[in-house]
Amino acid sequence: MQFPALSLKFFLKKIYFFLFIISLGVWIVLFHSIDNEYRVRTITVIGKSDAESVIGTTALLNKNIWFIDEIKAREVINKINPFYEITKIQKEYPSTLSISVRRLYPSAYLDVGNGFLLLSKEGNILQKDRILSRDSIPIITYYQDIPYSGYHAGDIIDKKDIRDVLYYIEVVERAKEKVIRIDIAGYHMLGLYTDDHEYLFSSEKERELQLYQFEEAIKQFQIQGITYSRIDFRFDKPVVKF
Repeated sequence: MQFPALSLKFFLKKIYFFLFIISLGVWIVLFHSIDNEYRVRTITVIGKSDAESVIGTTALLNKNIWFIDEIKAREVINKINPFYEITKIQKEYPSTLSISVRRLYPSAYLDVGNGFLLLSKEGNILQKDRILSRDSIPIITYYQDIPYSGYHAGDIIDKKDIRDVLYYIEVVERAKEKVIRIDIAGYHMLGLYTDDHEYLFSSEKERELQLYQFEEAIKQFQIQGITYSRIDFRFDKPVVKF
């Protein structure tokens, strides 16, 4: 009487094992299908022309979209594309990445030891040159020694007075003047020079106040037809030299 019971028990074990194998197989197939469905197949770059390219994006192809860290991916792509700012990487499930970029343009050269750093107005280092390759771009002379090897293309310049000068270059050029030279003698002395005028700013004074004073002074002199050689915005009120 014990044999049928043992036989039934052995049969049930066989059935359970068979069902376990089938269930495991189903889960493996399901996992593989889901994993394949959520791998990056398409990358869309927004903000560039067809004639331009953003390198490094193909490294994200076929990666599982769930495990992509948007912040780290943005940092990596920014480093190898110094002429672009990667503003956002967005996941579009199940298999698309949307990368938003902004083109950066040269604003000035920074004269450093044994070479030059080409800077955008945002303070990004676009490239490093041993000799000048763009004659139309003004050169910043800095009062401290900056080692050529201390920065790399894709880095962001970390000195406030240099970043302020880049801001004021744009301010002056919006007034239809071409900055041809810049001297930084310290936080208190940012000199921007055009063919006809000198403009002196300070990193110790608020940008917005100096911008307001610049725009008001230029507007008044244009209305009144007054010529001047220098305007100094470092003090409470602008000091004008005629």
